[in-house]
Amino acid sequence: MKGSASELLLQAATEIKIFLTDSQVEKFALYLAELKEWNKKINLTALKTDREIISKHFIDSLTPLPLIPPHSHVLDIGSGAGFPGIPLKIANPGFSITLVEAREKKAFFLRHIIRTLGLQGIRAEHLHLDPGMAQGPEFHGKFDVVISRAAFDLKIFLDLSRFVLKEKGYAIAMKGPQVQEEIDAVAYDARLQVFHLVNNLEITLPITHERRRLVVYRRI
Repeated sequence: MKGSASELLLQAATEIKIFLTDSQVEKFALYLAELKEWNKKINLTALKTDREIISKHFIDSLTPLPLIPPHSHVLDIGSGAGFPGIPLKIANPGFSITLVEAREKKAFFLRHIIRTLGLQGIRAEHLHLDPGMAQGPEFHGKFDVVISRAAFDLKIFLDLSRFVLKEKGYAIAMKGPQVQEEIDAVAYDARLQVFHLVNNLEITLPITHERRRLVVYRRI
């Protein structure tokens, strides 16, 4: 990562009260370089500039970090190019993370970047997680936290989360600012009454100043 990009990452992370080490910054630098190189061959992201990628991918992915208990087993559904799971793992190596991605080329990139960054305690699965699979032995009741970044409607996300979460586990939906209608729909869905809304946080991203919502449910 060039000096200016490195400084931008550090400054933006500090603004959201996340303090990265030199080693972590180096991992983000390698991630940025690999993401841009692979993006020439497969469609990983529409964002092209360092500034956009740092703000809208890296920093955005780090915003839920304070909400996740230490040493959690985390499931990232619809991880795409690794967001938010890989930035969360870089920032807190104590997490055990499973990335689930339905598109084969993106899953291949995820495995590549995990190896390239030398990350331990994180794996990428190429599959489309549906309610039937979520109830299978590999996923059912295995996770402390389930997270997804703008990949699903909130009801669909929680319908999957109710199977894979442990009791009192957290489902964290990373959303845009206009999410209230989805929250209201969840409140009237009988299947989802196993969840209690515990947080609906508005976040303003450093650098780009775009607004986000972190919608957090706890499984009863």
